[in-house]
Amino acid sequence: SALLKGAGFNGAGAWSDVPALRAAPHRLVYTLIKGFAVGFAKTKSLNRPGVGHSGFLGDSIPVFNDDFPAYCAEHAKDLAEPKDDPWLRGIFSDNARLPPDLSKYLALDANDPAQKPNGEAARAFLTRKTGKADPGPKDVTPALKSEFMGVVFGRYFEVVSRAIKAVDAKHLYIGSRFHAGEKGNPHVWRE
Repeated sequence: SALLKGAGFNGAGAWSDVPALRAAPHRLVYTLIKGFAVGFAKTKSLNRPGVGHSGFLGDSIPVFNDDFPAYCAEHAKDLAEPKDDPWLRGIFSDNARLPPDLSKYLALDANDPAQKPNGEAARAFLTRKTGKADPGPKDVTPALKSEFMGVVFGRYFEVVSRAIKAVDAKHLYIGSRFHAGEKGNPHVWRE
């Protein structure tokens, strides 16, 4: 850490060697990254290797699965240990994920119990927005895709934030990195 401080660094980002940073005689600010969505997807066999992202099957983050909140609460428990560390800047919940796409959620296999809640959430959203009893892919518009992206991210951030803050209310919840079109989507940024 002395070498880093000598080079002008005052902190380290995600994927740093946290145990080494915490044990260093000259401490630096650090962050943690937890992998809530990708960890949950692995428990349900809903991911595959991806390049630059978590590789969710169907490119769909499984946030509507009934087991997601309980998984997040359990996954956050180890954050209680560093909750009083003044050198911890904050917690990243996941790395970048592909932006949720309503059409892909609608195409999920309804016979797969792990994917069914995501597909049902997409169908319920589309039913509510179109007023049709049995809407389909032809009813998906760019505006609805944009709004649904906000619904997915809203669910993700609500569940994960609650889990983190239940064990560590002192540190920043930094969130997850955005790297695509979701940055310009007003539905993602609503309060």
